[in-house]
Amino acid sequence: MNNVEIEIVRKANEAFLATDNDKKLTDAKLMQIANEVETDGAKKHADLLFSLAEEYNLPTDKCFVILEEHRQAYRQSQLDEIENKIIDIAHFGKITEIGERPDYDKLLIALKERETLKNHSKAEMVNAKKSLLKDLKKIESEAKESVIKTGFSKLDEKLGGGLRNGRLYGLGGITSLGKTTLVLNITENIATDEKDKDGNITKAGRDVLIFSLEMARTELLAKILSKRTFEPVLKNSPNDIEKWEKEAVSLIDLYNAKYSQEKAAKISEFKNKYLEETAPRLNIMEGIGNITVDTVRNTVEMFIEKNRPEFKPVVIIDFLQILSPLNERSTDKQIVDRNISELKRLTRDLDVAVIAISSFNRQNYAEEVSFESFKESGSVEYSVDVLIGLQLLIKGREKWKKGTTQTEKRQAIDEAKRKNPREIELVILKNRIYKTGQSVFFKYYPAYDYFTDENCGELYEAKREMDNDKNYKECEGKEKNEENFTEFTKDDYRIQKVPK
Repeated sequence: MNNVEIEIVRKANEAFLATDNDKKLTDAKLMQIANEVETDGAKKHADLLFSLAEEYNLPTDKCFVILEEHRQAYRQSQLDEIENKIIDIAHFGKITEIGERPDYDKLLIALKERETLKNHSKAEMVNAKKSLLKDLKKIESEAKESVIKTGFSKLDEKLGGGLRNGRLYGLGGITSLGKTTLVLNITENIATDEKDKDGNITKAGRDVLIFSLEMARTELLAKILSKRTFEPVLKNSPNDIEKWEKEAVSLIDLYNAKYSQEKAAKISEFKNKYLEETAPRLNIMEGIGNITVDTVRNTVEMFIEKNRPEFKPVVIIDFLQILSPLNERSTDKQIVDRNISELKRLTRDLDVAVIAISSFNRQNYAEEVSFESFKESGSVEYSVDVLIGLQLLIKGREKWKKGTTQTEKRQAIDEAKRKNPREIELVILKNRIYKTGQSVFFKYYPAYDYFTDENCGELYEAKREMDNDKNYKECEGKEKNEENFTEFTKDDYRIQKVPK
C-alpha cells in the first residue's frame, strides 16, 4: 500500500471507533475521507473503498454505485501491468549455475496477484437479443476452427466430429485398462504434423499441455517410442506375434535396454521423427503432489500469452483424483468437486479442450460401465460436457445375474485382460451436443502401448450378438410375466371400492 492508501485506512478506522454520531463511519463518510486525503481519491482508490466497506459492513449499493466503473478500470490496469510483468519474468529469466531459468519466486507472486484480481470479477447478465449476432458468429467459428481430430476416425464420428474447444471431457476406467495410454495415443495424433508422400506438411500439429501427476516424463516418452516402433510392424504382420517381438521395441525392452542393433537403429530413427514431427508441440509438467487446479490454469494462460499459438492447445489432466487440494481440510469428494468445477471454468474462460482422466469407484470395478461407475468420485458425471467410460469386452457379461459373485466377475475380467490384444469398448455415456450411448471398439496392445480402431469388425459383431441375447432375455421375461398376469374383474376383492 502507498502512503495515500495507508492514510485512508487510518482515517476510516478512526471514524469507525468514533463515538460522536456526526463523525461515525458511513459509506458517504468513507468516500469523503478518500476525497479529502487525495483529490478524486474515491475514484482513484475504488477497490480499497470497496474492501473497507466490506470490512466495516457498510452498504455498497448506494453511494458506491458511481465507483463501480472506476473500480473495474483500476483492476484492468493492474491486470495489464501484472500480465506484462509475468511475460517479462518468463521471457528473460535469470542466470543460475544450471543455466537460464525464470525467477520462480517473482513469478509465483505475480501469478497470485493476477489470480486475486480475476477472482473479483462479477458474473454479467446478458440480453439474448443484443448478444445474438455475436453468439452466432462464435458458433460458426467453432464449427470451422475448434474441432480437433483424435486420429481415430470412428471415435471422431461418435463424438460428432472430434474434440472441441471449450469442452471438458471426462474419461474413466478400471485400473490398468489403458486410460493414460489411449489419451497419450490421442495426444500424439493431435500434436503430430501430417505429411503427404513428398514430405510436405498437410496438417500442422496442435499444442498439447500434459499435467502428468502419476507418470514421469521419461515414462511417457518411452510409451510413445514403443508405440511408434510397433505400429508399422503390426500393419505388415497383424497376427505374427513372433515378428512383433523380433522387430518392435516393447516398453520393458526400453527399460532394460535389452534390444538388438537392428532395434537400436529403429529407436534412433523413430526418435528423430518424434523430435521433428511431434515433440515441438508436446509440453509436459510432472507433478509430485504439488500441482493444483490453479497451477493448471496459470500455466495454460501463460502458455497462450507467451506463444500466441494459431490454435488453442489441448489440456490433459492425468489424473483428476490426485490433483492437489487448494484446501487440505476438504474431503476427497469436495476436492474433486472443486477441481472439476474449476476445470470447467477454465474451458469456458480460455476456450480450450480439457481431457481429465478419472478413476472408477471401487464398488463398480466389476460392473458394466455406467454413470454409477463415477459415483463417489466427485461430481464428474454432472460437470463434464462429454463423459466416456472404458471397459473390457467380456463375452457372457450379459448372462451375469444378481447371484453372480464378485469373485466370478473378477475372474472374467482377469481372463479378458490376459488376451493379446485386449478387446476394449469405449462407451460415450454423455455428450451435451451429440448422441449418447454409442460404443467404439479398440484393440489394445499393452506391451507396446498401442491402441487401434482398425480391423475391429468382429468386436462390433460380438457386441450386437450380446445385445440381441440380452434383449431376447428381457422380452422372454416380459412374456412370462404376461402369461402369469390375471386380469382383474370389477368385483375382485383386490380392487379398492370408491364410495359414491
